[in-house]
Amino acid sequence: MKRVYIYGFGNIGRELITYISGNKNLVISAVGDSKASLYSPSGFSISEIDKIIGLKKGKGSLDGLHLDGITQNEAMHHYWSDSGIFVDSTGASSMGAILARAIEGGAYVVTCNKLPLVSDDKSARTIISSALDGRASIRGTVGADMGIPDALIHELNSVHDISSIEIRCCPSGTLNYVCTAMQEGRKFSEAFNEAIDFGYTEPRPSMDASGSDVLNKAIIMARLVASHKKIDYSQISVRHTTFFHGIADERFAKESIEYSRDDYKKITPSLDAPFSKRLSNLNGSVLRYVASVVYDGRNIQVTTGLENVNSEDMLARLRGTENAFSIMVNDNALFFPAGKGGNSKGAGIGETAHALYTGIERFAG
Repeated sequence: MKRVYIYGFGNIGRELITYISGNKNLVISAVGDSKASLYSPSGFSISEIDKIIGLKKGKGSLDGLHLDGITQNEAMHHYWSDSGIFVDSTGASSMGAILARAIEGGAYVVTCNKLPLVSDDKSARTIISSALDGRASIRGTVGADMGIPDALIHELNSVHDISSIEIRCCPSGTLNYVCTAMQEGRKFSEAFNEAIDFGYTEPRPSMDASGSDVLNKAIIMARLVASHKKIDYSQISVRHTTFFHGIADERFAKESIEYSRDDYKKITPSLDAPFSKRLSNLNGSVLRYVASVVYDGRNIQVTTGLENVNSEDMLARLRGTENAFSIMVNDNALFFPAGKGGNSKGAGIGETAHALYTGIERFAG
């Protein structure tokens, strides 16, 4: 029976529990949040897990929960062992050092947290190299449960004499929703505000509009390539522009960076006219926010930005919150989820939780 240690009991962490609880080969031995962690040598019972979930749903922290026979300690890494699976379901940048220590301590790591993988800290290379070596699962960091990192890792580890790699994708469900709504005749403000109301955006919508979430996903894929080809991360070239590039000046993006969802909804109508002008000049193409990663045998280039995409392109066929990816390694092309024009929902609580569970199952044997 494999011990599982879960850090982060938000929506994704709680959803993950529903998968783990149905697997008799897994036992949850420790849970943690930003305040404290709880450890049970024999594993938590169903009633104890229910109490923890109830506490977290009520926005409580684990330092306020006391259970008989349960050890409380703020340092989660005291608990893992070489037979354990450490799961990070948070969105905290500070998790990098913890994940690296877990790996160095002999644990398997499963994460959907992008931020530690794109940091400048040396822990990022430890985690990504471990993903290539089969000690870490980062499936949930790009494309939710579409399996994009897994597929890229498989290609990197199985294809001999790789001379070129080209990845092209639309990995933002939020921005795809907005683009396809405008394609159907909706105003930008209607589309973006609806995405906010449906819960597609981040709590700070600027994370979507800035393109930073898409950039992070592209950098993770680029770093997988870099680690495999032994290229220093500092040598990855990045050309990044926001969703508003050419639509609004950079001051707009800077001023709105801390806006809440409600504040953001008030300013979107000011962009209706500029977006309408851009849409009127497409000449049969469609707007998409596109990321690409290109390795030419020596260098790695990451590019993100709003593009006019030919109507026959795979990315033009996206609708709503669908994502699409193509990965070309040498002359072999892969489309995701499958088939030419493949697309899928690339985000969501259930999808991300299942991506974590897929990694857990792999390490559980």
